[in-house]
Amino acid sequence: MRIDTLFDKAAAHNAAVETEEARLRETIERNKAELARLSRIRHADTAKAIASEVGTRMPDHRVVVLGPFGMTGELGLHVENDAGDIIASLTLEPDRNREGGLVVVEGIGRDAKRTPLSGTMDELVERLKDQAR
Repeated sequence: MRIDTLFDKAAAHNAAVETEEARLRETIERNKAELARLSRIRHADTAKAIASEVGTRMPDHRVVVLGPFGMTGELGLHVENDAGDIIASLTLEPDRNREGGLVVVEGIGRDAKRTPLSGTMDELVERLKDQAR
C-alpha cells in the first residue's frame, strides 16, 4: 500500500465530513429560526387576554394586569375607574394542575385559598362588578 493512498483517503474523508458539517449547520440554523417563531402562551398572556375581554364588557373602566411577581408568578387583574382607583381585583397564579390554567388566590401564604378560574366571561365580569359595588 502506498502512503499517498492513506493521504487520499484522509482527504476524501475530511471533505465528506466538511460537507456533512455544513449540511448539519444549515439544518441547525433552520431549526433555530423555527424555534424562534414558536412561543408558548404564558400565564400572563392568558390573563391579559382575559383582561381584554373583560374590558370590552366593562367599557367605562380600565382593566389591567400587573405582574408576574415572585416565585409563583402572581398576577393582579385590576379594574380601575376613571380616576385610576382600583375598584375590583383578582390575584391570579398559574394553575399547577392544569397547563395554561389560572387559579384565583384569596388570602396570603400557605393558608391562601386557591380556586381554579373557570366559568364564563359574563360570570367573571359579574364577580368583578360585585366587588366594585
